[in-house]
Amino acid sequence: MIVIEPIPVTSSVLASTNVPASETPYLPGGVYALGQIVESGNLLYESMVAANSGNPLTDSTKWLLRGASNRYKMFDAFNNTQTTNPESIVVSLNPVLIANGFFIGGADADSFTVTVTDAIDGVVFSETQSLIQSNSASSFFNWCFKRIARRTAAVLLTLPMYAGATITISIDKPGGIAKCGMCVVGPIVDIGLSTYGISTDIKDFSTTQFNADGTSKTVERDFAKRMSIEVQLENDVIDVVQETLAAYRQRPVVWVGVVRHKSTIVYGKYSSFKNVIPNLNRSRMALQIEGMI
Repeated sequence: MIVIEPIPVTSSVLASTNVPASETPYLPGGVYALGQIVESGNLLYESMVAANSGNPLTDSTKWLLRGASNRYKMFDAFNNTQTTNPESIVVSLNPVLIANGFFIGGADADSFTVTVTDAIDGVVFSETQSLIQSNSASSFFNWCFKRIARRTAAVLLTLPMYAGATITISIDKPGGIAKCGMCVVGPIVDIGLSTYGISTDIKDFSTTQFNADGTSKTVERDFAKRMSIEVQLENDVIDVVQETLAAYRQRPVVWVGVVRHKSTIVYGKYSSFKNVIPNLNRSRMALQIEGMI
């Protein structure tokens, strides 16, 4: 199992983007109408009163926090908040740490490209992957008529380890709206060897209310992925791994169970882990991972 530790993307890390600013910048001396949305520090706020002037954004009786702006939704802590842009989303990042891991989730696109550029060596890495799943494996009929299926998540663990490099990410959907719910770059940490028996499911936050006559009303809400996994690790690294996991408590990271099975890649937190030492050389560790919506 591999963990990607997310590097926070702030205005100093986001070097450039083709996604335009979505809302009016907040000015302390401005006058804002009821319901008007302003942007400040990459966050959106909605005015809760008419003729709103001179009230700081920290005043919760006058301003309602609406979450990240369109540019930064792909860098917040949620999969269901998507950055959107016609045709493509192109961002360039200058990470403060060496980043050799990359993850996108909640995506709606045809393909993505990751390019790493060093100030001295130039382009040192470039890889393009299609997010469209092939329908040709089963029959000619499926190739012609089956619905196009797209992967919503992808991961790369082979970015070169260059300090101060620029990472450019292009998420492309020609003729449509490119969307990305989560974009993570950061260093990778090896937790242990994933074993067979991984189980995955989702936690649905929808609710259904039944009436006395048997009719019902369902409110559809978002869902979060979950994963149960067991890894093997050398006894020599047990203490280091446990200290690493302790540092991840209540901290969302990217958990990569098996690279080829995207269902085993979860952005979230662990709810528990338990280590068993059955012999002198190797140990087993069971982890429960709770994804973010």
